[in-house]
Amino acid sequence: MSLNFDSLVNNNVSTKNGGSIGMNTGNIVQSNISRKVPYSSYSINLDATGFFEYTGTAFEFGDGTNDISFSISTWVKLDDLISNTWVSCGTNTARRYRLGTRGSGVLTFELYNQNTSSGILKFDSTSTTPLTTGVWHNVIGSYDANNVTLKLFIDGQEVVGTLTNSGYTAMGIGSNKMNFGRFFSNGTNYTDGYISNFCFYKETISNQEALKIYNNGITQDLNSLLAKPYTWWPLDENSTYFNGSVLVARDIISGIDSTAVNLVQSDIEGNAPGSEGNVNATTYSMANNFIAQSQNSNKNAYSINMADYADGVANPANSGRSTDTPS
Repeated sequence: MSLNFDSLVNNNVSTKNGGSIGMNTGNIVQSNISRKVPYSSYSINLDATGFFEYTGTAFEFGDGTNDISFSISTWVKLDDLISNTWVSCGTNTARRYRLGTRGSGVLTFELYNQNTSSGILKFDSTSTTPLTTGVWHNVIGSYDANNVTLKLFIDGQEVVGTLTNSGYTAMGIGSNKMNFGRFFSNGTNYTDGYISNFCFYKETISNQEALKIYNNGITQDLNSLLAKPYTWWPLDENSTYFNGSVLVARDIISGIDSTAVNLVQSDIEGNAPGSEGNVNATTYSMANNFIAQSQNSNKNAYSINMADYADGVANPANSGRSTDTPS
């Protein structure tokens, strides 16, 4: 038998446009297509001025004689590619490591000897512009301490580049600052753009694991993967908060929270890998309720530092502000 199918043309039902041969209703089955939902729909806009820092020994992966393997994974959406640093640990007198771009956009992962910048182990991308501005990228830097080698991954793919060892032996120890968003603690090479789902691993990351972390460009629960993060800052609306004096990035793995510098609550923006913001409302003055709706969600709006002025009263004490997020 044949089944005839109708379709819509200019919002009207058309005449019969196609038919099946040798099929019946028993051939109709439920689709297994699923829609992936990002782990988070928010990120931090660092804007070349803000950063997070932690002072302590938790991110020192060497003792001056021996190193341990470690990896760094982060999502970035850059406004420019020139000399950005996404994570670093050390000071001017006791350098450790750095992941970011240098020059006009060369992707680099660098390790330094203790108390000197003369002994460096670094991996530079062959391409001078391996990243694209205005686009979310997952970048992973992985250090194999046993073989003293480095790898870089962009969006799950291993980066072609050059490994250079100029007298590197091992990273040092000492209570130095770990920064994400700028180069060490000397106030240069800030990140100009957005950062999301930043984490450390105390192990190397394989090519297969890098591809799984990338997840076709969508953030996910990293605890569900074989490689388990040592720390993980989602940098979203649920794990980044104002504690009364500063903005705090919550580490949801080890509880190693980091505090913000030059960042405020409004720097948490609805812009994240796999979940671009659908509605952007700024400086609106409305007498009635403003409703922002998005597909596949009955909880469609999240407001930060905004108030409901539906009653026409400026800055009411009981504004009725709502902070509801998609479930």
